[in-house]
Amino acid sequence: MIDTMKNELVSPKSWCGFGLAAVLSVGATLPTEAALDFLKRDNEKPSASEQASNEGAANGLLAEAQSRESAGDYGKAEKIYESIVKHYPRSTAAAESQFKIAELKQVDGKEKKAFEEFQKFLTDYKGSPRFAEAVQRQFTIAESLRVHGSKGFLGGIGADVQPSKLIEFYEQISTNAPRTEISAQSRLAVGTIHASQGDLEEAIVAFESVVEDYPGTKYAAEAQFNLVKLHGQEANKSFSPVDMRQQREAGEDFINQFGDDPRSQEVRQALGGLSDKEAQKAFDVAKFYERNGNLKSAAIYYREVAQHPETKHYQDAQNRLAKLIEKDPSLASVANAPAPVRDSDAGAALSPIAPPPAELPTQPSPPTVARPSAPEPPTMPAPPKMRTSDDDVLPIPTDDPVAGN
Repeated sequence: MIDTMKNELVSPKSWCGFGLAAVLSVGATLPTEAALDFLKRDNEKPSASEQASNEGAANGLLAEAQSRESAGDYGKAEKIYESIVKHYPRSTAAAESQFKIAELKQVDGKEKKAFEEFQKFLTDYKGSPRFAEAVQRQFTIAESLRVHGSKGFLGGIGADVQPSKLIEFYEQISTNAPRTEISAQSRLAVGTIHASQGDLEEAIVAFESVVEDYPGTKYAAEAQFNLVKLHGQEANKSFSPVDMRQQREAGEDFINQFGDDPRSQEVRQALGGLSDKEAQKAFDVAKFYERNGNLKSAAIYYREVAQHPETKHYQDAQNRLAKLIEKDPSLASVANAPAPVRDSDAGAALSPIAPPPAELPTQPSPPTVARPSAPEPPTMPAPPKMRTSDDDVLPIPTDDPVAGN
């Protein structure tokens, strides 16, 4: 049957008319590349009768492939599916065949190859009713590779997929189904992978995009919580008050937007300890300047601590500031000056000059970013029709309640 199909592929009718006349007009000269391209394009557009004939042949092959698959002859079935896609790409059977090619590779444990075959299906057959299912299959594959690594035939362990390839997969999924739940989950996964690789800036960008594009959803809550953790990591390894301020802002944003989330208590505790952390750093910097004879800078930092009575170094900072004024009465103007306004561009009220890290206490190990567990397959929107632009997509619901996820 396959040989018959191949004989039917190139019909002599496709060489008639203007295309044939164009070739004969140059005599024995071989047709130019442009002429061949024209003929090829013309050949790709069969007549109505040819299309009907092709549909019949493709459907017959599809029935045979499905029969082989049902009998467990997956290798033979896959070859027939591939023949349908190759020789009858415009037939309705070709879309189903391409989906089955990807599905069989997924069953065989060839997950990376299966992902690519599903992408071919999504690219070539956007109008298929199985479009949403194919996107879901891609997400399932990406999650399996992220959580469990690659699997070989019958479950044997294969080579782990590189983080960069995983990120590429998730970004492709998000592109295939923009503004859907599965896109939000994919971006969360991208942020988590970047964070696990130590690429904190890239992780922050990924999480911020979820907060911005999916406001009020459980996905935004997950992303904002991870932003609190990431900014906390940056603050723990930095002597810049800017990083601590960003951690505070991220935490306050989480509480303001997701105050009912069970994790809000954890965030409140982190913010409570942040004031002591800020005071401790300012106090250490002040002592450094005092030891090195820079009394004015020391006074500025002691004043910073002395303006926060809730911190543990409040009284010590007041006492040291008083002793500095005894040594140099001109520092009284510094001590009594109001705290400078914290500007987002300028950084912070404290001087940007900081002591060498060796002069300060060892910072605790940074916390681990919360990794989103492999979620249950989300409910995809109704299968979309062929998309003609990026706007022809189903938006994510905006009334998704924030749960403890």
